[in-house]
Amino acid sequence: MESIEPLNIFQVEPLGRGGIAQYTYCLNQALTKAGGETILITADEYELETQADFTVHKLFPIRNRFTRVFHSRRLAKAVKAISFFHGLYALRKRIKIEKPSVLHFQGTLPFTDWMFSDRKSVV
Repeated sequence: MESIEPLNIFQVEPLGRGGIAQYTYCLNQALTKAGGETILITADEYELETQADFTVHKLFPIRNRFTRVFHSRRLAKAVKAISFFHGLYALRKRIKIEKPSVLHFQGTLPFTDWMFSDRKSVV
């Protein structure tokens, strides 16, 4: 009988809080129990980190930090956008190193289809 290697699954949920974070947590827990090797890529202050039975990589900054640091709302938004793209590039680097079997994005993330698709097969 042939042995099957467990799937190495990357789940990307950059907010780290709220309903989507709760859903992603439950999905990762179930996949881990089923024998998958799951890694959650999320915000730097993930609300369920202490309960997780899976690996958590915190690559995305939380939203409110920038409005507390910068007095200008426009400047806070610009810094937040730059930090988000920095998180996406850090994710891309981690993908190249760890080569996950599955890459799953929770929610809609700007530019992810362009950054993480195989451009050779995109028409």
